[in-house]
Amino acid sequence: MDIRKRQMFEQYYQQHYKQIYDYIYRHVLNAHTAEDLAMDSFFAAFQKLETFDPEKASFGTWLYVIVNNKLKNCYRDKKISVDIDDCVIPLESFEDSVIAAEYLTGMRKALADALEVLPEKQQEIVVMRYFKNLNSTEIAEQLGMTAGNVRVTLNRSMAKLKEYFEAHNIRWEY
Repeated sequence: MDIRKRQMFEQYYQQHYKQIYDYIYRHVLNAHTAEDLAMDSFFAAFQKLETFDPEKASFGTWLYVIVNNKLKNCYRDKKISVDIDDCVIPLESFEDSVIAAEYLTGMRKALADALEVLPEKQQEIVVMRYFKNLNSTEIAEQLGMTAGNVRVTLNRSMAKLKEYFEAHNIRWEY
């Protein structure tokens, strides 16, 4: 691999590490596991950098595919455990926490299912906007679109997601 690609990867790492770590941590609720999975994900991305095609997706989207595969493998292998120190919950709020956790798990599944009804480009824009917190201009720059086109596509995507949630009797708010 040439020096230019290594420098490019280093920039990607600097730009995405915190987001990736936070994303993984929200899934595993363990700082050590999140750090390990984040590093494994970046290592895998570095090894597969030659397969990255910016014509198909942004680096961030490509990286999230790798991260989600690492998470699936981790869940499958049952390597996820929660350190009790990471999970201090006052006893009186334990039941509320369990209910909230069940709700969030259900909403994550519903959202993942709903995203599947969108075409790939719309999925990418929704992920960039709501999971990576990029604005329309930043998304447009990465995807080679105009900011106005990104906003129109995002509005159409959100309308489709709203229809999906309503059709499945899921309370919708965004």
